[in-house]
Amino acid sequence: MKRVLALIADTHIFSRYALNPPEFITADNLLKFSIKSDALMYIYETYKWFCGVADEFGADTVLIDGDAVHGQNPKELGTMLVSPNPHEQVKAAVGLFSMLKYGLRGNFNRKVYMWRGSGYHVTIRGYDVESSICSELGGRWMGAKAFMRFPPSNRIFKIEHGGGGALQYPETKLGKNILYTHNADAVLKRPKVDCIVTAHHHDFISLHKHKIHAIQLPGFMAAEPSPIFQGLIERPNCIGGVIIKIDDDDRIIPLHFTKDPPEIIEKVVDG
Repeated sequence: MKRVLALIADTHIFSRYALNPPEFITADNLLKFSIKSDALMYIYETYKWFCGVADEFGADTVLIDGDAVHGQNPKELGTMLVSPNPHEQVKAAVGLFSMLKYGLRGNFNRKVYMWRGSGYHVTIRGYDVESSICSELGGRWMGAKAFMRFPPSNRIFKIEHGGGGALQYPETKLGKNILYTHNADAVLKRPKVDCIVTAHHHDFISLHKHKIHAIQLPGFMAAEPSPIFQGLIERPNCIGGVIIKIDDDDRIIPLHFTKDPPEIIEKVVDG
């Protein structure tokens, strides 16, 4: 096996409906809180399970493809957040991502690469939350889009957070990305892309056509009672991550490790 990559995205840390540490001490060390929700503990345990999967496969590299934190949630005035403090969100993210970087037993020291997510979640005037997380992890900041090779493999990956959309048939998004990538490869005379990786839609999809893969990463977030979830983004169908193996024949082998998301806003309440 040439390389093994562990990929996650859309963790939305410090959303009340996404991945959070089971316990957290605030940046000023004045407050300590712990998760009481079974649903949030389920998301955390699913993330921990995926970290174990990365250990089991011997992953050598971690790719975090955007929307690491939930940001300041301006449209809902912060009501969807555990805390709007960006420094506390960075601290929580570094703690959680360290589990994936170093392994559950601390016996790894994986390379970490991070991408910028949606501006709504991560843009705070004068402070780049996600690049700060990347810096504290000792990772490499890739910005909005990057073309990557993972030696000794010669395969080229195009990785970004968004990459377009298709609301009714989400598989169409990946098909369009393949078409546009082939066109760009021909017109721009750039190295041929072998695998497209995107995120943002909180669902796992994988398409494999002749000589090219297109993968949409799942997230670690349940449905949220906000307008964007009720209108623009379908309810998450799964939570989890993806392992990509690059074998000795330079074949790209994506493996998804996902579970059903917990019901929070969809839960039926008796009156």
